[in-house]
Amino acid sequence: MLRVEGLSKVYRPLPWERSSAVWALDDVSLELGEGQIMALTGSNGSGKTTFLKIIVGLVSLDEGLVTKPERLGWSSGEERSLYWRLTALHNVELFAAFAGMKPSAAKARSKQFLAEVGLSAQAKTPVRLLSSGQRQRLLVARCLVSEPVLVLLDEPTNSLDAESRDLVWELLRQKAEAGAVIILTTHREDDTEKADVVATLAGGELTVSKHLPGSVRRAPEVESGFPTDGVAGPVADTSRSGTLLWPLLALLKRDVFTMLSYPLAFVLQVAMGVVEVVLLFFLAQVVGTSTYLAPFGGKYFGFAVLG
Repeated sequence: MLRVEGLSKVYRPLPWERSSAVWALDDVSLELGEGQIMALTGSNGSGKTTFLKIIVGLVSLDEGLVTKPERLGWSSGEERSLYWRLTALHNVELFAAFAGMKPSAAKARSKQFLAEVGLSAQAKTPVRLLSSGQRQRLLVARCLVSEPVLVLLDEPTNSLDAESRDLVWELLRQKAEAGAVIILTTHREDDTEKADVVATLAGGELTVSKHLPGSVRRAPEVESGFPTDGVAGPVADTSRSGTLLWPLLALLKRDVFTMLSYPLAFVLQVAMGVVEVVLLFFLAQVVGTSTYLAPFGGKYFGFAVLG
């Protein structure tokens, strides 16, 4: 249902900034099946939101593959993403309409989800008059009204009291039982206890610390192939003559270039691409293979030699 392979994301400083690059995600792989709820934990700045936004498509990735269903629901957890001059009901109705529902169906479905998060009494209340906890529940209702198959929630239980958290979790469990895959970020221990899967991001690496049998597994490491810009699909086979050359070049690009200033890194990146072209074409002539050129995500050059 959701497969992430070799996901990497680096935030580079601007040319005039005196700071080093930050690897938010470093070769993260994960696979989730239907009906699973995963709680993603980690300290502030560990890359949790970046991970979700890459899956959604709001942030570009540097390396990796993301395979996901088309029907996706996303909540940033930010109250400012709500339409404050509209009522709670109209906020949810609007997203139901975006999903293609007819007006009558959109209104009925919106009322249903408001009831499930305990906001029936506030249906006609403008968002600006709602409390922070009520807005948080409204974000959850708005995210789920389109019946997504993949649900991504950024700290949905933040600012909620115990009763409201129970309402949200009951709704999420219902969606999971219907086959949806759900990932939520959290700092709360009670959320991790209720989740089927618990994963932690630290230092750009993802560690799964809890999972039910068969519920989730780390995707096997890709032994060959170049990553793409977040589009699922086949990768180039480098299992032949180009295999030994690629790891060395990849290490140079990651570990050396990220320590350099951006302009110098750019020049060296281009130079390394030229070196790859020369070496791989020469190698192709020596071993008698054909050469396949395959650009890969976030890099200027990337090539594979195929037989």
